[in-house]
Amino acid sequence: MIIRRKPEPVCTDQFCLTENKKVDVQLLSGSALFGLGWGIAGICPGPAISSIANGNIGVVGFVLAMLVGMLIGDVLLSKKTQVAMAKQS
Repeated sequence: MIIRRKPEPVCTDQFCLTENKKVDVQLLSGSALFGLGWGIAGICPGPAISSIANGNIGVVGFVLAMLVGMLIGDVLLSKKTQVAMAKQS
């Protein structure tokens, strides 16, 4: 084996793994939107960003739309969290 599995991370003290094991509507809808965007644009977000760094201006619209979508998702998720916290109070 060329690459050996490391017992601990290289740049931090411990691995950050989620305790959440459930598949819910939020996970499924996010996955579907990611797949839909990838299918329509034909490029994954990571390579799109690196394409801009390499001088490919054609993907700028995709990256801008992706960032706007991330911002909208962040706002909606924070509102959902605020509503959930208000219900607990």
